[in-house]
Amino acid sequence: GNPSSRLGYPMHFSPDGNILFFTDNNLGDPNLVMMDIDSGEVSVISSIHTGLWFDMHPLGDTLVFVKNIGNNTAIYSLPLDSGASPIRLSYETNSSNPVFSSDGSLVIYTARDQFGSKNLYSVRTDGTNYKKVTTFNDPADAVVPVGITLPESNILYVMPSQITKNQLEIWSISLDGSNDQFLTVCALEADDRPTISPNGR
Repeated sequence: GNPSSRLGYPMHFSPDGNILFFTDNNLGDPNLVMMDIDSGEVSVISSIHTGLWFDMHPLGDTLVFVKNIGNNTAIYSLPLDSGASPIRLSYETNSSNPVFSSDGSLVIYTARDQFGSKNLYSVRTDGTNYKKVTTFNDPADAVVPVGITLPESNILYVMPSQITKNQLEIWSISLDGSNDQFLTVCALEADDRPTISPNGR
């Protein structure tokens, strides 16, 4: 196939390895696309805000992604069944960085609250069980969720150090917003996208 050289990340394979999902700026407008590995045929799934993120459900049957809504962004989930419609999951300002929990039951994302501070939110892929998890008051440059551990159900996230300039740190917090704990420093610039192992541990 001939996908654009201007590809966004990440990329995800379907569980059977026959389809590759990625973002493509080939037509000028960022799109979330799928490519059949055997034929090379590329199909557009949805428009997308390429600079942010998309993730695949552990079972490979649903995608979550960021989409432009006027001057704002919103998180959508999309069942990959034929003819399915995207489901809007977020309604805050500047929603970004959606990731599935290890068991696929929740989506964690970042958005600005009514005071302009970036915080973490959780929601199910059907839009139910919505919850604001953190109550940060400082509009940090980056609060990036990593995922949810099992069996403890702790959210791991990356954010800038409040003490050391230009340093990123990995933290853990319970789903109910309690027990916020520092875990480690991100030693390298590329460490801002860690991943939880498939078993959630």
